[in-house]
Amino acid sequence: MTPSVSAFLHRFWLQGLFLLVILSRLPFLGTGYGSDGDAWRVAETADHLARTGEYHVSRFPGYPLNELVFVPLVGTGGSFLTNGATLLAFLVLLFIWHRLVRERTNHPRLLVAALAFTPMVWANSAGTMDYVWSLLFLILAVHALLSRRIILAGVCLGAATGFRPVNAVAAVPLLLLLHLEDKSPRDAAGFILSASLTAILAFTPVWLTYGVSGWIDGTRFQAGLTHLTVIQRALYWAYRSVYSIGLPAFLVAAYILIKRRRNVAALFSSRSSFLIAAVGIVGAFAVLFFAYPLEREYLLPALPFLFIILDAVALRREFLLFTLCLAMYAFVNIDVIEHRFGAGSIGLDVREGVVVEELHKRTSYLDERERIAQTAFVHSSIIMTGKGPAFWFRNPHVEEDTVWKNFDTKDVVVHQRSNPNVLFVDILLGPEIADMQRRGFDVYCVEPMTDYIAYVAGIDLQRAGVKILR
Repeated sequence: MTPSVSAFLHRFWLQGLFLLVILSRLPFLGTGYGSDGDAWRVAETADHLARTGEYHVSRFPGYPLNELVFVPLVGTGGSFLTNGATLLAFLVLLFIWHRLVRERTNHPRLLVAALAFTPMVWANSAGTMDYVWSLLFLILAVHALLSRRIILAGVCLGAATGFRPVNAVAAVPLLLLLHLEDKSPRDAAGFILSASLTAILAFTPVWLTYGVSGWIDGTRFQAGLTHLTVIQRALYWAYRSVYSIGLPAFLVAAYILIKRRRNVAALFSSRSSFLIAAVGIVGAFAVLFFAYPLEREYLLPALPFLFIILDAVALRREFLLFTLCLAMYAFVNIDVIEHRFGAGSIGLDVREGVVVEELHKRTSYLDERERIAQTAFVHSSIIMTGKGPAFWFRNPHVEEDTVWKNFDTKDVVVHQRSNPNVLFVDILLGPEIADMQRRGFDVYCVEPMTDYIAYVAGIDLQRAGVKILR
């Protein structure tokens, strides 16, 4: 095969992959902002800023660049434009990823395909969250460092931090990469300074709105909502780490790392700065995830670099098997736990995969919020939805209530347009539930959120006299 024919086929392959990515994300574009309530909070923050000029965080510690990037999109095109913008960012991410791995890895095409169809990435690559945007700038930072553009790398890491603050931990392995590339202390200082200044600039809206002390208090409150023992933390960390890629892909990855353990040891003796930096990034986010092991998506920044490690030690057929098992997790999830929020029982549970589940959650919730908002209640009632803005944002059947402002919830209280005595709120604490019942209100909880609300509020809903809305 001549070089020109080979180059043509390569371009065709990459364009074909991009087309397949776009087609596989189309079903998500018009299905709301995402199944994660935080995506709706981001949309509400962007909409509020566009309408009033006033900034507030979607949640602490603040994700300012994620919130700001959607300001011109939420008002003009809603979720279709915000989800489409994230898809465009993902296509740019794939292009940069391809440039990063094509001359530094053994199986670059498989690496690009693996990232394109990693189920967690797939499910978040057409939504209104920060995961894809922050990963884009993290990978840009690595690419810029390896291309000897130190200041640009710092700016990209600062931007990644502005999209998602925990990305700041990547500074440590990236400094290691600088050291292994024999860069001077002046280069390291330039990298840290540019990253710090960019992150500070990104967080300016947060600090101007809340002040440093208010920002610290809000962040402490947000972090304090989760109470885990060390054993719980370890179990959550292990289980959610496995199911960041799915059980079959995890088993294949474990087999590769054990079978090719001599190759793993050779990674360090070879002093390949790229591979050692990949190990460092995986390690940094794995440690961070142990501190806060709530969502599998928190491991998403580590996954591309885990793939690099596997690519370096695996035979082509082994890495191909891993990629196929990884993609299968989008459609089928072979789970070893039957889930309830905050608890679960051991048992084989074969169910829909990550991508199918995400699409189902989005479409069913759009229908559900319409149905709940129009339900007729006989008495004065207050309903805990557990979804915050994901329930009331741009819901034509409810409007903000100006009376009930004394709840601990950080979200607004809304009522039915047809019946102002029917209120909807995110979560009520135990004393608030009792107070509302004394006032003559029936207190409800929507059925899909009962375990979550009971866990967060720390109460037994049945004993508290809360009715279940089915």
